[in-house]
Amino acid sequence: MKTCVFFYGTLMAGFDRRRRAGIDDRLTYLGRGWVKGNLYDLGLYPAAVPAEGGRIWGELYETDAPEPVLAALDALEG
Repeated sequence: MKTCVFFYGTLMAGFDRRRRAGIDDRLTYLGRGWVKGNLYDLGLYPAAVPAEGGRIWGELYETDAPEPVLAALDALEG
């Protein structure tokens, strides 16, 4: 079963975090896009909160291995 994953910030292409998580080979790039929400600065990591008035720009990927991808992201992001 294929699952979509939306990345923003340092998980987007051009940064090294996804490669370090070992998940790049499990992702298929679908394109750029946005979700309704706002970003908040929490220091080390930003927080994305759903909201009607804002847009968070990022990249959409597809994976057929959501469990290991999400586990690797949890280990990387904490």
